[in-house]
Amino acid sequence: MPHKLEIKMKKLAIAIGLLIVLAVIAIALLPFVVDVNRYRSQIQAELESKTGRPVSLGHMELKVFPFAFRVQDFVMGEDRAFPQTHAFAQAKEVYVSARLIPLIQGQVDIDSLELRKPVIELIRNRQGVWNFASMGKASLTGTSPSSQGHALTLANLKVIDGQVAITDQQKKQPRAIYDHIDLAMQGFASGKQFPITFAAHMPGAGAETISFKGSMGPLQENNFAATNFAGDLKLDQVSFSGLEKFLNSASPAMSGLDFNATGTTHISSANGNVTSNGDLTLANGRVNGVEIGYPISMDYNLAADLNRDQFTIQKGSLKLGATPLSVTGTVNAAPTPAVVELKVNASNASIAEVARLAAAFGVAFNPRMQVNGKLDADLTARGPANNPALNGTMSARELVISGKDLPQAVQVTGVNLAITPELLRSNEFVASTGSTSVKANFELRNYTAKNSSMDGALHANNAQLGELLNIAKAYGVSAVEGMSGTGPVSLDLRVQGPTKNPEAMTYSGDGTLQNDTLNVPTLTKPIHIKYANLRFSQNIVMLDRAEFALGSTNASGQMTLKGLAGNAAPQVQFALNADKFDVTEWQQMLVNGPVQNKKTAFSMSMSIVPLAEAQKNTIAHSRASAASSSLLTRVTGNGTVQVGTVVYDQTTLTNVKSNVVMDHGVIKLSPFTAQVFGGSETGSIVMDTRPTPATYSVTTKLDHVDANQLLSSVSSIKKTLYGMLAANTNASFTSGGGSSDIARTLNGTASLNLQNGKIAHIDLLNELASIGKFVQTGKASEPFTNLVKLTGDFNIKNGVAQTNNLNAVIDGGSLAARGAINLATEALDMQVTAVLSKEYSQTVGGTGIGGYLSTALANNKGELVMPILISGTFSQPRIVPDMKRIAELKLQNLLPSGNNPGALTTGILNGVLNRGTQGNGGQSNSVMGNVLDALGGRNKTNQDQLPQGDQKQPKQDNTEQPQQTSNPLNDILNSVMGTQQKKQQSTPPPPQQNPPPTQQPPPKQ
Repeated sequence: MPHKLEIKMKKLAIAIGLLIVLAVIAIALLPFVVDVNRYRSQIQAELESKTGRPVSLGHMELKVFPFAFRVQDFVMGEDRAFPQTHAFAQAKEVYVSARLIPLIQGQVDIDSLELRKPVIELIRNRQGVWNFASMGKASLTGTSPSSQGHALTLANLKVIDGQVAITDQQKKQPRAIYDHIDLAMQGFASGKQFPITFAAHMPGAGAETISFKGSMGPLQENNFAATNFAGDLKLDQVSFSGLEKFLNSASPAMSGLDFNATGTTHISSANGNVTSNGDLTLANGRVNGVEIGYPISMDYNLAADLNRDQFTIQKGSLKLGATPLSVTGTVNAAPTPAVVELKVNASNASIAEVARLAAAFGVAFNPRMQVNGKLDADLTARGPANNPALNGTMSARELVISGKDLPQAVQVTGVNLAITPELLRSNEFVASTGSTSVKANFELRNYTAKNSSMDGALHANNAQLGELLNIAKAYGVSAVEGMSGTGPVSLDLRVQGPTKNPEAMTYSGDGTLQNDTLNVPTLTKPIHIKYANLRFSQNIVMLDRAEFALGSTNASGQMTLKGLAGNAAPQVQFALNADKFDVTEWQQMLVNGPVQNKKTAFSMSMSIVPLAEAQKNTIAHSRASAASSSLLTRVTGNGTVQVGTVVYDQTTLTNVKSNVVMDHGVIKLSPFTAQVFGGSETGSIVMDTRPTPATYSVTTKLDHVDANQLLSSVSSIKKTLYGMLAANTNASFTSGGGSSDIARTLNGTASLNLQNGKIAHIDLLNELASIGKFVQTGKASEPFTNLVKLTGDFNIKNGVAQTNNLNAVIDGGSLAARGAINLATEALDMQVTAVLSKEYSQTVGGTGIGGYLSTALANNKGELVMPILISGTFSQPRIVPDMKRIAELKLQNLLPSGNNPGALTTGILNGVLNRGTQGNGGQSNSVMGNVLDALGGRNKTNQDQLPQGDQKQPKQDNTEQPQQTSNPLNDILNSVMGTQQKKQQSTPPPPQQNPPPTQQPPPKQ
């Protein structure tokens, strides 16, 4: 019997297993055999009925595990009472779960919704009604649902990685987007309380999570803020920067702040009244780029009325590291800015943490300094959160300020501040370091208003300059950052005026500097101040009887500085005398790049008071500082200078006098006078120091200047051109690498007139004699060419000087030239026409001797004309005959003369090179023709040659003339002119008519 029962049980188990397998197979096959799209209209109608919103569904498919409808491209429309610019909700993927039994019966009863990466649009209109308040309250026809079954109820509602956009028209807040949100609600139904969990993930490296777990409901559709909720809010390593990215907006209140916040808060809300208690720790803090170096912890108990946006701090225990502070009071967040009434207390607290936090906010001390001491505070702050009025007292004592920038610590006696809403007044306190003590006091009136003003005094007697600067650094006066010095200084200064307009501040008092050395970050060398008498008036500092030295320059005179406070460009007026000014040295001394932040002159006295306005000003100053450049680019002004010697590269000017105008890095000297290389220079010079290297524009007139010294100083042409030079120039250049840089970057025009000079490295007459193959040179060879006169105009581009009218008179003739001279490389590319005087031509053999006629021509004045090409360099010139030009001149029948070698005259070749008009027998009627006949071996007739005009007609002779012999000179000329030499015929050539003189062809054999 037991055995039979066991067999029956096994059979039953097998049957049940088969049924389960079949059921699983059937369920698995459901997506393939069931067309879920036939439920589309039912699901859509059910959602529209429950939500009262139009619903659009995309492609659908059935998912078995978990059992749900997968819907693509889900869209739920907006309430018709709201703008239709956005859908209320849309998602690429939605899972809809329905109860199984009704679904089998062909009915759809939606149980759960899961939205993946949806975008949900929440809007509150001007009447304070949210767009989700009507969910489930009305059908699409505008009537109430027919039964409670159609109300929006869900067993589960999930949002995974959603995005929520919130627009609050009632508070006039623009659309804000919140991303990466997870939400889960269970048992959601109108009029009921339901569990809820919420999590938002911030972008960042840490956990970066805000989460809430608790309960909510019932929902108050008309006033969502009045909906009851309770639970725990947790922050896990939430960075301020990550929170800003999550909120998709930058908050001005959080500008420059970055902390990691971790803490737990229990929150409870009933009808819009919220209570909260918990703890919060801010770690890894940075304020305006300054690391705080310690955590800030808070233990608090808050109450809030969300209906009125009012908050009450019932308990606020704040710890800055180990330093405790107590904060209580109220905050009304309804207006903008919020209105506060807070009470702050501290007793015998360490000031180190407070000072570091205040310094990071830019309202006290230098962030790089270590401040130790004790702090007592009993303050009440009332008014706008960004500018509250203070009332109470605050005192700091036993202050010791140290840091790596301070050789000795700065000690400060007790500073006591009496504060009322209208006035903040300090006692007279003393700051000292080493042997220097500074007494100071101040008061601020209407410090919360736009018309706030101050009255402060500073007194230092026989102090040391370096120690005085150290005290200023300790207090955070960034105008002295990077400065150091030595020597005694006395100062008695009073500052009065509006704090919001430093340019309108007035100064009074005086001071002296004697035998001091000052190092400033904008100069690479120290300023040695032999003596300076300081006087302060209005916004002006005057230096009387100042004597100082910078580098190799020693100067004296008067100077007035205006606009040292605020952001305005400093203005300067001066009358200075200096012994020497080395331009290159000063260029190297002036540091290009950002200068240190320039705070107002009253920063030292104000820095003790942590005002919100001071923070704003400091940040603005820092941003302005980053955009500022070198000292010269900030200064404007004018004055006069007299300098004994100005050295610029290899140029030395003496007795320099000029008016000077300075305009944000552009320095203009005009009129400018100086002595230079034995002569004088007048004109104007404009220096633009803004680019690197600086650029110069020069308009000057030179008179009786040593040409060799001038050219050697501004170009690579050295010991080449000598003489007394007069010139007019209008040029610009860049200077950064000496004379070579000047030559390469030179652009402009120049006109010159050189008298009684010479050109070295070439004896031009001997070169011409060599080219012309003269019988004799007329003089011994010399390593130079004398210049009686040299004139010309140049157009200069990037160091290459072009000329079309360079003319010179030399010992044996004259020259006309055109072409280019490279002032940087000395390269020459010149076409020169040399006209040798009749006297010199006779000296070298006259116009009929030697083989020169292949490279030289002769005009009708008995002068030799030699076109030549000059290339190479000044130190190694190369001279060759210009055969092309010679041929051109022969073809044109034009030649220059010695009194104007650059111009051509007509009708001269007939009597010089060609045979001229022939008489009977074909004889030449010109002297040069006779020379050619003699050189060419032509037979003469017995007829004497007569001067033109007196020539007698010979008797006609029909006797056959003897055959002409070959003329090698004509062969050369024909070759040069491009004519082809023909063989001599055995019979005489036919008679030819004489062409006009200007068109006379070359003679033929």
